Amino acid sequence: MRRLKWLFIALMTGCSSQFRSDAPPDIPWASSPDSIRKYVQVLTSPALGGRESGSPFEKITLDTLHGLMTPFINDSNITMQPFRVQELTTNTDSTLITIGDHSLLFGTDYYLFNPPGPMVVDQQGPLRFFAEPTGEAINLPMVIMPVTESGDWFRSYHSMLGKSVSVNPEVVFLLQSPDEIHDWPENLSWFTMNPASFSGTDFVEDPFPAVVLSKLVSEKLGKAFIRQPDTSFTAAVQIRIRQNEKEYANLVVQLPGQDPDPKTIVIGAHLDHLGSRPGGVYYPGADDNASGVAALIESIRQIRQSGWKHRHNLVFVFFGGEEKGLMGAIHFAADPTPVLPSLSQVVAMINADMVGREHPDSIEVVGHDRLKADFQKQVESLNGKLALHHSYRMNSDRSSADVYYRSDHYPFAEKGIPVVFITDGMGENQFRYSPANDYHRSDDTADLLDYEKISRVSNWILTLVGRLDQN
Repeated sequence: MRRLKWLFIALMTGCSSQFRSDAPPDIPWASSPDSIRKYVQVLTSPALGGRESGSPFEKITLDTLHGLMTPFINDSNITMQPFRVQELTTNTDSTLITIGDHSLLFGTDYYLFNPPGPMVVDQQGPLRFFAEPTGEAINLPMVIMPVTESGDWFRSYHSMLGKSVSVNPEVVFLLQSPDEIHDWPENLSWFTMNPASFSGTDFVEDPFPAVVLSKLVSEKLGKAFIRQPDTSFTAAVQIRIRQNEKEYANLVVQLPGQDPDPKTIVIGAHLDHLGSRPGGVYYPGADDNASGVAALIESIRQIRQSGWKHRHNLVFVFFGGEEKGLMGAIHFAADPTPVLPSLSQVVAMINADMVGREHPDSIEVVGHDRLKADFQKQVESLNGKLALHHSYRMNSDRSSADVYYRSDHYPFAEKGIPVVFITDGMGENQFRYSPANDYHRSDDTADLLDYEKISRVSNWILTLVGRLDQN
Protein backbone atom coordinates (compact mmCIF):
# COMPACT_ATOMS: atom_id res chain seq x y z
CA MET A 1 0.00 0.00 0.00
CA ARG A 2 2.90 2.36 0.54
CA ARG A 3 3.50 2.56 -3.21
CA LEU A 4 -0.16 3.40 -3.86
CA LYS A 5 -0.18 6.10 -1.20
CA TRP A 6 2.79 7.89 -2.79
CA LEU A 7 1.17 7.56 -6.19
CA PHE A 8 -2.00 9.11 -4.77
CA ILE A 9 -0.05 12.11 -3.50
CA ALA A 10 1.74 12.56 -6.83
CA LEU A 11 -1.46 12.44 -8.85
CA MET A 12 -3.33 14.75 -6.51
CA THR A 13 -0.61 17.41 -6.47
CA GLY A 14 0.87 17.16 -9.96
CA CYS A 15 -2.04 16.55 -12.34
CA SER A 16 -4.82 18.76 -13.58
CA SER A 17 -8.40 17.57 -13.35
CA GLN A 18 -9.27 14.94 -15.94
CA PHE A 19 -12.96 14.45 -15.10
CA ARG A 20 -15.10 17.59 -15.20
CA SER A 21 -18.22 18.02 -13.08
CA ASP A 22 -20.33 19.89 -15.67
CA ALA A 23 -21.93 16.72 -17.02
CA PRO A 24 -24.88 16.83 -19.44
CA PRO A 25 -28.15 15.21 -18.34
CA ASP A 26 -27.84 11.48 -17.68
CA ILE A 27 -29.37 9.02 -20.12
CA PRO A 28 -32.44 7.44 -18.44
CA TRP A 29 -31.27 3.83 -18.53
CA ALA A 30 -33.84 1.10 -17.87
CA SER A 31 -32.05 -2.20 -17.28
CA SER A 32 -34.42 -5.16 -17.13
CA PRO A 33 -34.63 -7.36 -14.00
CA ASP A 34 -36.22 -10.10 -16.12
CA SER A 35 -33.33 -10.13 -18.59
CA ILE A 36 -30.83 -10.20 -15.74
CA ARG A 37 -32.67 -13.11 -14.13
CA LYS A 38 -32.46 -15.04 -17.40
CA TYR A 39 -28.70 -14.45 -17.66
CA VAL A 40 -28.12 -15.59 -14.07
CA GLN A 41 -30.22 -18.72 -14.50
CA VAL A 42 -28.16 -19.71 -17.54
CA LEU A 43 -24.83 -18.90 -15.88
CA THR A 44 -25.68 -20.92 -12.76
CA SER A 45 -26.93 -23.97 -14.66
CA PRO A 46 -25.30 -27.33 -13.77
CA ALA A 47 -24.36 -27.56 -17.45
CA LEU A 48 -21.63 -24.97 -16.74
CA GLY A 49 -20.28 -27.02 -13.83
CA GLY A 50 -19.56 -24.06 -11.58
CA ARG A 51 -17.57 -22.07 -14.20
CA GLU A 52 -14.11 -23.00 -12.92
CA SER A 53 -11.19 -21.54 -14.87
CA GLY A 54 -8.82 -24.16 -16.25
CA SER A 55 -11.48 -26.88 -16.04
CA PRO A 56 -13.24 -28.63 -18.95
CA PHE A 57 -16.23 -26.37 -18.22
CA GLU A 58 -14.39 -23.14 -18.98
CA LYS A 59 -14.89 -23.38 -22.75
CA ILE A 60 -18.57 -24.25 -22.24
CA THR A 61 -18.91 -21.19 -20.00
CA LEU A 62 -17.20 -18.88 -22.50
CA ASP A 63 -19.33 -20.20 -25.38
CA THR A 64 -22.47 -19.76 -23.27
CA LEU A 65 -21.57 -16.17 -22.41
CA HIS A 66 -20.89 -15.47 -26.07
CA GLY A 67 -24.28 -16.93 -26.95
CA LEU A 68 -26.10 -14.76 -24.40
CA MET A 69 -24.75 -11.64 -26.13
CA THR A 70 -25.19 -12.79 -29.75
CA PRO A 71 -28.62 -11.09 -30.13
CA PHE A 72 -27.07 -7.63 -29.68
CA ILE A 73 -23.29 -8.00 -30.24
CA ASN A 74 -21.41 -8.86 -33.44
CA ASP A 75 -18.60 -11.38 -33.32
CA SER A 76 -16.25 -8.63 -34.46
CA ASN A 77 -16.82 -6.89 -31.11
CA ILE A 78 -15.78 -9.97 -29.09
CA THR A 79 -12.19 -10.99 -28.40
CA MET A 80 -10.98 -14.06 -26.52
CA GLN A 81 -7.80 -13.45 -24.55
CA PRO A 82 -6.25 -16.78 -23.50
CA PHE A 83 -3.33 -16.87 -21.08
CA ARG A 84 -1.32 -19.54 -19.29
CA VAL A 85 -0.85 -19.76 -15.53
CA GLN A 86 1.00 -21.94 -13.06
CA GLU A 87 -1.61 -23.52 -10.78
CA LEU A 88 -0.81 -25.09 -7.41
CA THR A 89 -2.37 -28.46 -6.65
CA THR A 90 -2.17 -30.55 -3.50
CA ASN A 91 -1.29 -34.18 -4.03
CA THR A 92 -3.83 -35.56 -1.57
CA ASP A 93 -2.56 -39.14 -1.86
CA SER A 94 0.83 -38.18 -0.45
CA THR A 95 -0.25 -35.38 1.91
CA LEU A 96 -0.52 -37.00 5.34
CA ILE A 97 -1.05 -35.40 8.76
CA THR A 98 -1.15 -37.16 12.12
CA ILE A 99 -1.70 -35.49 15.51
CA GLY A 100 -1.18 -37.80 18.44
CA ASP A 101 -2.83 -41.09 17.55
CA HIS A 102 -5.22 -39.54 15.03
CA SER A 103 -4.62 -39.56 11.29
CA LEU A 104 -6.39 -36.62 9.67
CA LEU A 105 -8.26 -36.84 6.38
CA PHE A 106 -7.69 -34.07 3.85
CA GLY A 107 -10.87 -32.13 3.09
CA THR A 108 -12.67 -33.65 6.07
CA ASP A 109 -10.43 -32.98 9.07
CA TYR A 110 -8.23 -30.22 7.67
CA TYR A 111 -7.19 -28.23 4.65
CA LEU A 112 -4.18 -26.13 3.71
CA PHE A 113 -4.01 -22.40 3.18
CA ASN A 114 -1.30 -20.03 1.93
CA PRO A 115 1.18 -22.44 0.33
CA PRO A 116 3.84 -20.16 -1.19
CA GLY A 117 4.44 -22.42 -4.19
CA PRO A 118 5.48 -25.97 -5.05
CA MET A 119 6.77 -27.51 -1.87
CA VAL A 120 7.65 -30.65 0.02
CA VAL A 121 7.25 -30.65 3.81
CA ASP A 122 8.34 -33.53 6.05
CA GLN A 123 8.16 -32.75 9.76
CA GLN A 124 7.76 -34.82 12.90
CA GLY A 125 7.90 -33.61 16.48
CA PRO A 126 6.05 -31.78 19.28
CA LEU A 127 3.39 -29.12 18.77
CA ARG A 128 3.78 -25.88 20.74
CA PHE A 129 0.50 -24.21 21.74
CA PHE A 130 0.28 -20.39 21.59
CA ALA A 131 -2.87 -19.18 23.36
CA GLU A 132 -1.81 -15.52 23.24
CA PRO A 133 1.02 -13.75 21.42
CA THR A 134 3.90 -13.21 23.83
CA GLY A 135 6.39 -11.38 21.67
CA GLU A 136 8.74 -14.33 21.81
CA ALA A 137 10.37 -16.03 18.86
CA ILE A 138 8.61 -19.08 17.40
CA ASN A 139 11.41 -21.44 16.48
CA LEU A 140 9.76 -24.84 16.63
CA PRO A 141 9.03 -26.54 13.31
CA MET A 142 5.30 -26.74 14.13
CA VAL A 143 2.98 -24.63 16.29
CA ILE A 144 -0.74 -24.67 17.01
CA MET A 145 -2.79 -21.58 17.81
CA PRO A 146 -6.47 -20.75 18.38
CA VAL A 147 -8.70 -18.57 16.27
CA THR A 148 -9.08 -15.50 18.45
CA GLU A 149 -10.57 -12.68 16.38
CA SER A 150 -14.34 -13.22 16.14
CA GLY A 151 -14.01 -16.56 14.41
CA ASP A 152 -11.84 -15.07 11.65
CA TRP A 153 -9.01 -17.62 11.43
CA PHE A 154 -7.25 -15.78 8.59
CA ARG A 155 -6.89 -12.56 10.56
CA SER A 156 -6.01 -14.49 13.73
CA TYR A 157 -3.25 -16.25 11.83
CA HIS A 158 -1.57 -13.02 10.78
CA SER A 159 -2.26 -11.25 14.06
CA MET A 160 -0.63 -13.99 16.12
CA LEU A 161 2.36 -14.31 13.84
CA GLY A 162 2.75 -10.56 13.46
CA LYS A 163 3.08 -10.15 17.23
CA SER A 164 5.91 -12.67 17.46
CA VAL A 165 9.55 -11.62 17.28
CA SER A 166 10.34 -14.11 14.55
CA VAL A 167 8.64 -17.07 12.95
CA ASN A 168 10.40 -20.17 11.77
CA PRO A 169 7.86 -23.01 11.53
CA GLU A 170 7.20 -24.85 8.30
CA VAL A 171 3.62 -25.62 9.33
CA VAL A 172 1.23 -23.59 11.50
CA PHE A 173 -1.85 -25.42 12.78
CA LEU A 174 -4.86 -23.18 13.32
CA LEU A 175 -7.28 -24.30 15.99
CA GLN A 176 -10.90 -23.18 15.69
CA SER A 177 -11.95 -21.26 18.80
CA PRO A 178 -13.85 -23.66 21.15
CA ASP A 179 -16.34 -20.96 22.19
CA GLU A 180 -17.05 -19.95 18.60
CA ILE A 181 -16.92 -23.18 16.62
CA HIS A 182 -18.39 -22.84 13.14
CA ASP A 183 -19.68 -25.46 10.77
CA TRP A 184 -17.13 -26.88 8.39
CA PRO A 185 -17.73 -25.11 5.05
CA GLU A 186 -18.15 -27.08 1.87
CA ASN A 187 -15.36 -25.48 -0.08
CA LEU A 188 -12.34 -26.29 2.05
CA SER A 189 -10.52 -28.49 -0.42
CA TRP A 190 -10.87 -25.70 -2.99
CA PHE A 191 -8.63 -23.41 -0.93
CA THR A 192 -5.78 -25.87 -1.22
CA MET A 193 -6.16 -26.69 -4.87
CA ASN A 194 -6.55 -23.07 -5.90
CA PRO A 195 -4.94 -20.86 -3.24
CA ALA A 196 -5.71 -17.17 -3.52
CA SER A 197 -2.68 -15.04 -4.30
CA PHE A 198 -2.18 -11.75 -2.50
CA SER A 199 1.31 -11.23 -3.91
CA GLY A 200 2.05 -7.60 -4.66
CA THR A 201 0.26 -6.38 -1.53
CA ASP A 202 1.64 -5.93 1.96
CA PHE A 203 -1.05 -8.21 3.38
CA VAL A 204 0.41 -11.72 3.16
CA GLU A 205 4.11 -12.07 3.76
CA ASP A 206 4.45 -15.47 5.44
CA PRO A 207 6.30 -18.06 3.33
CA PHE A 208 4.71 -21.16 4.80
CA PRO A 209 1.35 -22.93 4.70
CA ALA A 210 -1.23 -23.18 7.44
CA VAL A 211 -3.23 -26.27 8.37
CA VAL A 212 -6.79 -25.26 9.32
CA LEU A 213 -8.47 -27.89 11.48
CA SER A 214 -12.12 -28.91 11.28
CA LYS A 215 -14.79 -28.43 13.91
CA LEU A 216 -14.51 -31.92 15.41
CA VAL A 217 -10.72 -31.97 15.49
CA SER A 218 -10.65 -28.43 16.88
CA GLU A 219 -13.12 -29.25 19.65
CA LYS A 220 -11.11 -32.24 20.80
CA LEU A 221 -7.72 -30.53 20.71
CA GLY A 222 -9.11 -27.26 22.03
CA LYS A 223 -10.63 -28.86 25.10
CA ALA A 224 -7.39 -30.68 25.79
CA PHE A 225 -5.31 -27.50 25.55
CA ILE A 226 -7.78 -25.50 27.67
CA ARG A 227 -7.77 -28.14 30.42
CA GLN A 228 -4.00 -28.34 30.39
CA PRO A 229 -2.21 -25.61 28.39
CA ASP A 230 1.10 -27.46 28.48
CA THR A 231 -0.46 -30.54 26.86
CA SER A 232 2.02 -32.08 24.47
CA PHE A 233 1.01 -33.62 21.16
CA THR A 234 3.35 -35.11 18.65
CA ALA A 235 2.55 -34.37 15.03
CA ALA A 236 3.78 -35.87 11.80
CA VAL A 237 3.27 -33.85 8.63
CA GLN A 238 3.93 -34.78 5.03
CA ILE A 239 2.79 -32.22 2.46
CA ARG A 240 3.23 -32.35 -1.31
CA ILE A 241 2.17 -29.37 -3.42
CA ARG A 242 2.93 -29.41 -7.12
CA GLN A 243 2.65 -26.84 -9.88
CA ASN A 244 0.85 -27.44 -13.18
CA GLU A 245 0.47 -25.18 -16.21
CA LYS A 246 -3.13 -24.41 -17.19
CA GLU A 247 -4.79 -22.20 -19.80
CA TYR A 248 -7.40 -19.67 -18.67
CA ALA A 249 -9.15 -17.00 -20.71
CA ASN A 250 -10.75 -13.57 -20.50
CA LEU A 251 -13.64 -12.70 -22.80
CA VAL A 252 -13.67 -9.06 -23.93
CA VAL A 253 -16.40 -6.98 -25.58
CA GLN A 254 -15.18 -3.81 -27.30
CA LEU A 255 -17.50 -0.93 -28.16
CA PRO A 256 -15.48 1.65 -30.14
CA GLY A 257 -15.95 5.34 -29.39
CA GLN A 258 -16.69 8.17 -31.82
CA ASP A 259 -13.79 10.48 -30.94
CA PRO A 260 -10.85 10.51 -33.37
CA ASP A 261 -8.48 10.03 -30.41
CA PRO A 262 -10.59 8.16 -27.87
CA LYS A 263 -9.67 7.16 -24.35
CA THR A 264 -10.77 3.81 -22.89
CA ILE A 265 -13.03 2.97 -19.96
CA VAL A 266 -12.76 -0.63 -18.70
CA ILE A 267 -15.77 -2.25 -17.05
CA GLY A 268 -15.11 -5.68 -15.54
CA ALA A 269 -16.65 -8.64 -13.74
CA HIS A 270 -15.15 -12.05 -13.13
CA LEU A 271 -16.85 -14.91 -14.92
CA ASP A 272 -15.30 -17.84 -13.06
CA HIS A 273 -16.38 -19.54 -9.85
CA LEU A 274 -15.36 -22.62 -7.84
CA GLY A 275 -16.39 -25.42 -10.19
CA SER A 276 -17.64 -28.78 -8.98
CA ARG A 277 -16.50 -31.53 -6.63
CA PRO A 278 -16.76 -35.32 -6.55
CA GLY A 279 -20.19 -36.60 -5.65
CA GLY A 280 -22.13 -34.30 -7.96
CA VAL A 281 -21.72 -31.11 -5.91
CA TYR A 282 -21.25 -27.98 -7.96
CA TYR A 283 -21.00 -24.35 -6.96
CA PRO A 284 -23.45 -22.20 -8.94
CA GLY A 285 -21.93 -18.88 -7.82
CA ALA A 286 -25.10 -16.86 -8.33
CA ASP A 287 -24.01 -13.82 -6.35
CA ASP A 288 -20.32 -14.60 -6.87
CA ASN A 289 -20.27 -13.57 -9.61
CA ALA A 290 -23.11 -14.37 -12.00
CA SER A 291 -24.71 -11.22 -10.58
CA GLY A 292 -21.87 -8.97 -11.76
CA VAL A 293 -21.61 -10.72 -15.12
CA ALA A 294 -25.36 -10.36 -15.68
CA ALA A 295 -25.20 -6.66 -14.78
CA LEU A 296 -22.52 -6.16 -17.45
CA ILE A 297 -24.36 -8.18 -20.10
CA GLU A 298 -27.45 -6.07 -19.50
CA SER A 299 -25.37 -2.89 -19.62
CA ILE A 300 -24.00 -3.89 -23.02
CA ARG A 301 -27.51 -4.71 -24.25
CA GLN A 302 -28.80 -1.33 -23.09
CA ILE A 303 -25.98 0.53 -24.86
CA ARG A 304 -26.47 -1.33 -28.12
CA GLN A 305 -30.23 -1.00 -28.19
CA SER A 306 -30.19 2.68 -27.20
CA GLY A 307 -27.98 3.65 -30.13
CA TRP A 308 -25.86 5.76 -27.75
CA LYS A 309 -22.90 7.28 -29.62
CA HIS A 310 -20.33 7.37 -26.84
CA ARG A 311 -17.16 9.35 -27.41
CA HIS A 312 -14.68 6.92 -25.91
CA ASN A 313 -13.96 3.21 -26.17
CA LEU A 314 -15.88 1.01 -23.75
CA VAL A 315 -14.14 -2.28 -22.99
CA PHE A 316 -16.13 -4.86 -21.02
CA VAL A 317 -13.89 -7.61 -19.63
CA PHE A 318 -15.25 -10.87 -18.26
CA PHE A 319 -12.23 -12.05 -16.30
CA GLY A 320 -11.13 -15.64 -15.83
CA GLY A 321 -9.15 -16.90 -12.86
CA GLU A 322 -10.34 -14.36 -10.29
CA GLU A 323 -11.07 -17.09 -7.77
CA LYS A 324 -7.54 -18.40 -8.21
CA GLY A 325 -5.77 -15.15 -7.45
CA LEU A 326 -7.06 -12.39 -9.81
CA MET A 327 -5.22 -14.15 -12.63
CA GLY A 328 -7.25 -12.75 -15.53
CA ALA A 329 -7.06 -9.17 -14.29
CA ILE A 330 -3.35 -9.47 -13.55
CA HIS A 331 -2.74 -10.74 -17.07
CA PHE A 332 -4.89 -8.06 -18.73
CA ALA A 333 -3.27 -5.25 -16.73
CA ALA A 334 0.19 -6.56 -17.65
CA ASP A 335 -0.59 -7.32 -21.31
CA PRO A 336 -3.93 -6.11 -22.70
CA THR A 337 -3.10 -7.20 -26.26
CA PRO A 338 -4.75 -7.97 -28.64
CA VAL A 339 -7.57 -5.91 -27.13
CA LEU A 340 -5.49 -2.78 -26.46
CA PRO A 341 -1.90 -1.95 -27.38
CA SER A 342 -1.30 -0.84 -23.78
CA LEU A 343 -3.08 0.58 -20.73
CA SER A 344 -1.89 4.10 -21.49
CA GLN A 345 -5.29 5.17 -22.85
CA VAL A 346 -7.30 3.62 -19.99
CA VAL A 347 -8.70 6.40 -17.79
CA ALA A 348 -10.87 4.39 -15.38
CA MET A 349 -11.82 0.86 -14.37
CA ILE A 350 -15.21 -0.14 -12.88
CA ASN A 351 -15.46 -3.58 -11.25
CA ALA A 352 -18.72 -5.35 -10.30
CA ASP A 353 -18.20 -8.38 -8.07
CA MET A 354 -21.13 -9.78 -6.05
CA VAL A 355 -23.89 -7.21 -6.47
CA GLY A 356 -27.13 -9.13 -5.93
CA ARG A 357 -27.59 -9.60 -2.19
CA GLU A 358 -27.79 -7.77 1.14
CA HIS A 359 -29.53 -4.39 1.37
CA PRO A 360 -31.84 -3.84 -1.62
CA ASP A 361 -31.22 -0.11 -1.92
CA SER A 362 -27.50 0.19 -1.16
CA ILE A 363 -24.14 -0.94 -2.49
CA GLU A 364 -20.64 -0.99 -1.00
CA VAL A 365 -18.33 1.37 -2.90
CA VAL A 366 -14.60 0.68 -2.55
CA GLY A 367 -11.36 2.17 -3.86
CA HIS A 368 -12.75 5.18 -5.72
CA ASP A 369 -10.93 7.68 -3.50
CA ARG A 370 -7.42 6.27 -3.79
CA LEU A 371 -5.97 7.94 -6.87
CA LYS A 372 -7.89 10.95 -8.24
CA ALA A 373 -10.07 13.40 -6.35
CA ASP A 374 -12.09 14.32 -9.44
CA PHE A 375 -12.82 10.66 -10.18
CA GLN A 376 -13.91 10.30 -6.55
CA LYS A 377 -16.34 13.20 -6.99
CA GLN A 378 -17.81 11.64 -10.11
CA VAL A 379 -18.47 8.37 -8.27
CA GLU A 380 -19.82 9.99 -5.12
CA SER A 381 -22.14 12.22 -7.15
CA LEU A 382 -24.21 9.08 -7.78
CA ASN A 383 -24.83 8.45 -4.08
CA GLY A 384 -28.59 8.26 -3.55
CA LYS A 385 -29.30 8.42 -7.26
CA LEU A 386 -30.97 5.60 -9.22
CA ALA A 387 -32.56 4.30 -5.98
CA LEU A 388 -29.14 3.09 -4.83
CA HIS A 389 -27.32 4.53 -1.83
CA HIS A 390 -23.59 4.18 -1.25
CA SER A 391 -22.01 2.59 1.78
CA TYR A 392 -18.30 3.28 2.30
CA ARG A 393 -17.95 1.02 5.34
CA MET A 394 -15.70 -1.47 3.56
CA ASN A 395 -13.59 1.21 1.89
CA SER A 396 -10.51 1.20 4.09
CA ASP A 397 -6.98 -0.17 3.99
CA ARG A 398 -7.86 -2.64 6.70
CA SER A 399 -11.59 -3.23 6.59
CA SER A 400 -12.73 -6.49 8.12
CA ALA A 401 -12.28 -8.27 4.80
CA ASP A 402 -9.56 -6.18 3.07
CA VAL A 403 -11.74 -6.26 -0.03
CA TYR A 404 -9.73 -3.57 -1.81
CA TYR A 405 -7.07 -6.18 -2.60
CA ARG A 406 -9.40 -9.05 -3.37
CA SER A 407 -11.01 -8.41 -6.73
CA ASP A 408 -10.16 -7.56 -10.32
CA HIS A 409 -9.87 -3.79 -9.97
CA TYR A 410 -6.71 -4.07 -7.88
CA PRO A 411 -4.20 -4.91 -10.66
CA PHE A 412 -5.44 -1.78 -12.48
CA ALA A 413 -5.02 0.35 -9.35
CA GLU A 414 -1.45 -0.92 -9.10
CA LYS A 415 -0.90 0.57 -12.56
CA GLY A 416 -2.16 3.97 -11.37
CA ILE A 417 -5.59 3.74 -13.03
CA PRO A 418 -8.53 5.16 -11.04
CA VAL A 419 -10.82 2.31 -10.00
CA VAL A 420 -14.13 1.77 -8.30
CA PHE A 421 -15.22 -1.59 -6.93
CA ILE A 422 -18.91 -2.13 -6.20
CA THR A 423 -20.08 -5.10 -4.15
CA ASP A 424 -22.93 -6.11 -1.86
CA GLY A 425 -20.70 -6.92 1.12
CA MET A 426 -21.22 -10.69 1.18
CA GLY A 427 -17.51 -11.23 0.48
CA GLU A 428 -16.79 -9.87 3.93
CA ASN A 429 -17.84 -13.32 5.17
CA GLN A 430 -14.97 -15.15 3.45
CA PHE A 431 -13.25 -16.27 6.62
CA ARG A 432 -16.26 -16.26 8.96
CA TYR A 433 -18.08 -19.56 9.04
CA SER A 434 -21.73 -19.90 9.98
CA PRO A 435 -24.68 -21.93 8.67
CA ALA A 436 -26.29 -18.72 7.37
CA ASN A 437 -23.25 -17.77 5.30
CA ASP A 438 -23.46 -19.15 1.76
CA TYR A 439 -20.40 -17.33 0.45
CA HIS A 440 -18.38 -19.82 -1.63
CA ARG A 441 -20.88 -22.57 -0.88
CA SER A 442 -23.13 -24.69 -3.06
CA ASP A 443 -26.22 -22.83 -1.82
CA ASP A 444 -25.24 -19.51 -3.43
CA THR A 445 -28.16 -19.97 -5.80
CA ALA A 446 -30.09 -17.87 -8.30
CA ASP A 447 -33.30 -17.81 -6.26
CA LEU A 448 -31.60 -15.77 -3.51
CA LEU A 449 -30.69 -12.79 -5.70
CA ASP A 450 -32.46 -9.44 -5.80
CA TYR A 451 -32.89 -8.82 -9.53
CA GLU A 452 -34.36 -5.36 -9.05
CA LYS A 453 -31.17 -4.42 -7.21
CA ILE A 454 -28.93 -5.84 -9.95
CA SER A 455 -30.87 -3.83 -12.54
CA ARG A 456 -30.21 -0.69 -10.48
CA VAL A 457 -26.53 -1.65 -10.33
CA SER A 458 -26.52 -1.93 -14.13
CA ASN A 459 -28.12 1.52 -14.39
CA TRP A 460 -25.52 2.85 -11.92
CA ILE A 461 -22.67 1.48 -14.04
CA LEU A 462 -24.16 2.92 -17.22
CA THR A 463 -24.70 6.32 -15.64
CA LEU A 464 -21.14 6.48 -14.31
CA VAL A 465 -19.77 5.38 -17.68
CA GLY A 466 -21.87 8.07 -19.36
CA ARG A 467 -20.54 10.78 -17.08
CA LEU A 468 -16.94 9.67 -17.54
CA ASP A 469 -17.46 9.48 -21.30
CA GLN A 470 -18.69 13.07 -21.49
CA ASN A 471 -16.09 14.48 -19.12
